[in-house]
Amino acid sequence: MKNLNLKQIIISKITLFVLFLLLLSSSYSFAQCNVHSNFKEIIEYLEKDSNNRYHVQITIINPGRNGGKSHRYTAYASGPSIGLNRNYCSKGLLLEGPNVFFSDRNLFDRKRVDRQYYQINVVNNSVEVTLQTWGNTKYTVRNLTKRGRLIYGFDDRGKMIVFDFMKTQRSTLE
Repeated sequence: MKNLNLKQIIISKITLFVLFLLLLSSSYSFAQCNVHSNFKEIIEYLEKDSNNRYHVQITIINPGRNGGKSHRYTAYASGPSIGLNRNYCSKGLLLEGPNVFFSDRNLFDRKRVDRQYYQINVVNNSVEVTLQTWGNTKYTVRNLTKRGRLIYGFDDRGKMIVFDFMKTQRSTLE
């Protein structure tokens, strides 16, 4: 009888050890990739709890042309809440298809919006913007800067994009 209990104890310890190894191998941490310092706090918050999310507001300021107005338009989007993509090292943080409102279209007219897709590369500190309404045209903003909860940068033509990351949690039904 003692041998049976000893076997059960050994089997249960081996089972727990194997489960521990499985959990360890399925978790994603900074050890898998070198997350840029601008995004470490964001990734840490998203990794902490599967219900943690960020609501992201996006502002785009497009400069004037040839000494004209100070800017052609300002665009605003209240993006979707984002959670942690398990492949954030390779795929980044994805903001899919928020409606973008423009100041030059009857002051942010809800009937005249664009759809844009943002892929934030947390390793290379850049964002690729896909203009879905304009035939999936793309542009990239590199060398982003972080100030508080704002992350911003400029493209090659001087267009500024600002992301405002606000912590939130996914709502769960009891």
